[in-house]
Amino acid sequence: MSRSERISQFVISSLQDESFDSEINFGNIPNFKAQEIAQITGITVRGSCKTMTKYSVLHIMNGHSNHKKESERGQIGVTEKDFELIPDIFESPDSIEKANPKNNGRYPGIMFIKIIDTKKYHLIANVIANKDGIKLVVGTLFIKPNK
Repeated sequence: MSRSERISQFVISSLQDESFDSEINFGNIPNFKAQEIAQITGITVRGSCKTMTKYSVLHIMNGHSNHKKESERGQIGVTEKDFELIPDIFESPDSIEKANPKNNGRYPGIMFIKIIDTKKYHLIANVIANKDGIKLVVGTLFIKPNK
């Protein structure tokens, strides 16, 4: 099964199966990218795993898929197909920024921005460290027109 097919199946399962509680892993952040992220944001992510959870999918679809509401915000609604771009946004962003931390500052955030055709994708990943290591967990994805 290709990476795109795995992601599509993960998104479908997340949206349709209430008992589904899982995550999908996109591999680790390479050392050169971890160094770049640390230089730009001051956040250490060396050895971290790139991950998306069912709750990531639900948040994105509930908060950023309504085309009318997103248009009112100057944004474009996210579709299920856009999820397939997440690994590429992680791997080769056009820019990286420090994002506002979530959960009262408990989880620092990193924004990966990538322009694809006429769209500017903004992927925010929360940095979660625990006894198992560091994870970059997809927090949200939104799209703006690339003007």
